[in-house]
Amino acid sequence: MAGVFIDTTPYEIYAGDAWSQSFEFGSLTDPDDEGSWVGDDLSEWSDWSAQWRVTDSAMSEITLTVDATGAADGVLVLSASEAQTRAMAGNGVFDIQAATPRVRTFLRAKTHWKQDVTRD
Repeated sequence: MAGVFIDTTPYEIYAGDAWSQSFEFGSLTDPDDEGSWVGDDLSEWSDWSAQWRVTDSAMSEITLTVDATGAADGVLVLSASEAQTRAMAGNGVFDIQAATPRVRTFLRAKTHWKQDVTRD
């Protein structure tokens, strides 16, 4: 597996709604056959974390939840609560990293935030 995967398409976040996104890390064993996808085994990695910030240099962050139960198949699921998506209050960036066996960032991406219309 190569270095950090940078996803340039922003993920849509709607304020006040819980957000969850699955990320699959792997490759095609046959470039002409989409059914030949094989997930990377990420089970050697642990201590997963993810943070969202307005910009990469912003001091304040929102800590996101990383579900790594599918790591052996190359699947990580990132999520934010309703309160967290409301607190974002604008576009931003996030990354996902593991700290063990060493610090490694697997993904960096952008979010596009939209204010909700119906609010309590």
